[in-house]
Amino acid sequence: IERDKESSPSMLPMDSGKETRILMEEVRSELKVVAEGHGLIVGRLDKVEGYLERVAGKLEQHDFRFDKLENRFDKFEGRFDHLEGRFDHLEKQFGPIIIDHEHRLKAVERRLKPAS
Repeated sequence: IERDKESSPSMLPMDSGKETRILMEEVRSELKVVAEGHGLIVGRLDKVEGYLERVAGKLEQHDFRFDKLENRFDKFEGRFDHLEGRFDHLEKQFGPIIIDHEHRLKAVERRLKPAS
């Protein structure tokens, strides 16, 4: 039984330099996996960054177009306000005349109706 213990690989004394080299090789292997994963992530982030830059550019274009439309709308609003003011003025000016004509027409209609 003594013999089996001595020949077992886990029981043999290991050279510390060899053990360090084995551990270093494992670390290198794991580091390589991490570096590859990092490279993939960086590639994806570059794609996302490019996409976001395109979206930001489109948003800037839309902002510019929206500002132009807003300015045009403000001009139209000013014009409509001006027209509304003119119509209010015409209504004040001709309103009494229209009412007077309506009264006159009704009076004429009453005179023309035969008495029943």
